[in-house]
Amino acid sequence: VLKYSAFVHEKGWRDSSFQTRQRLDLLFSVAGMFLLSATIQIAGAAVLQPTGMQVENIEDLSPLFGVTLGEWGRIVLGVCLWAASFSTYLGSNTGYTLMATDIYRRAIQGRESEGSADPMFRWLLIWFCVSPMYVLWTDWKPVAVSLITGAVFLVLLPLILIVLLKITNDRALMGDQVNGWFSNAYLSLLAVGILIVTYQQGAGLFRELASGF
Repeated sequence: VLKYSAFVHEKGWRDSSFQTRQRLDLLFSVAGMFLLSATIQIAGAAVLQPTGMQVENIEDLSPLFGVTLGEWGRIVLGVCLWAASFSTYLGSNTGYTLMATDIYRRAIQGRESEGSADPMFRWLLIWFCVSPMYVLWTDWKPVAVSLITGAVFLVLLPLILIVLLKITNDRALMGDQVNGWFSNAYLSLLAVGILIVTYQQGAGLFRELASGF
C-alpha cells in the first residue's frame, strides 16, 4: 500500500483528476495477477496429476519442469525465478527509497523531495539494495526470513488500516473525496477482521519463530 502510493506520487498522479486512471491501473493490475496465478495453478495441476508428483518446497519445481519439459524447462524456470526475484527486489527497494527520501526532505529539511531526480535518492537506493546482501554470508534460511516479514506485516496491517481510515476521513485533506459510509464500514470491518486473525494466528506464528531461533 505504502509503496504504491510512492509510485503514484512519483508518476505525477497527485490530484483527483487522475482518480479514474488510477482505478483502472489497479483493476488491470489485480486482474493480471489473478489470471497469472490461476494459469500457473491450472498448468501445475495438469502436470502433477498424471505424474503423481508432489510439490512441497521450491526445490521440487526444478525436477517437475525437467520431467515434463526437459532441460530447457529447468533453464526457463531458473530464468523466470531470477527475473521475478530481481524485479521484486529492485521494485520494492525503489519504493522504499522514494518514501525514505520524501520523509527525510519533509521532516528534516522542511521541503518537498524531487523524487527519483533527487541526488539523495540514488545513494539511498544503493544502500537499500546492497546492505541486505550480508545475509548471503549467514546461515539464515529464506523461509525463516519470510516468516519474520509476514509476522511484522501481520502486526502492522491493522495499524495501517486505522491510519488510512483517519486520513481518508479528513475533509481538510481529502475535500470532496472524503470517505462515504460504505467505505468506512468496509474498512472498519476489514480492520476488525484483521485484528481477530492477528490475535488468533500471531501468537502461534511468534511461537514458531521463537522455536526456530
